[in-house]
Amino acid sequence: MRIPILMPQLGESIAEATIVRLEVAPGAVVQADQEIMEVETQKATMSVTIPCSGTVAELHCRIGDSYPVGATLGFLNVTADEAARAAWCRTWIDRGFEAIEKRLASSPGQLCYGDTPTLADICLVPQMFNARRYGVDLTRYPLMARTDAALAEIDAFQQALPSRQPDAE
Repeated sequence: MRIPILMPQLGESIAEATIVRLEVAPGAVVQADQEIMEVETQKATMSVTIPCSGTVAELHCRIGDSYPVGATLGFLNVTADEAARAAWCRTWIDRGFEAIEKRLASSPGQLCYGDTPTLADICLVPQMFNARRYGVDLTRYPLMARTDAALAEIDAFQQALPSRQPDAE
């Protein structure tokens, strides 16, 4: 499986970072959480780590160049068993859920944006389903769990559950 190496979100107000040091090159074998580069923003210099083990297939970045958050810096080839895949999924689900949990802290009501379902609520339900599927510790996300529980009480959301679909396994 080939996955992108992305410029991570480095802070709420940081839109880009400059690469000041590369620790890997194409062909390098890397381990999960290994530092692969150091980047600099207007506020700080920080390390960027890789979320899973694999082999660096390509790098499209150079020392001294600036890249926006989310830019593809290269690609990692990953050969993983099911446990490693689940760990990889948990890593990315957790990163997304941390941002969603922060957003929900400022929302009034029981749902994502108040007390009336919105597109954000529709998108939250399958994300929670996948989090459970991959064993994410949902106790870290009490506001999301509260929102998911409130949505589970709504008939339209009950009817849309994956287990209720004609192709459910």
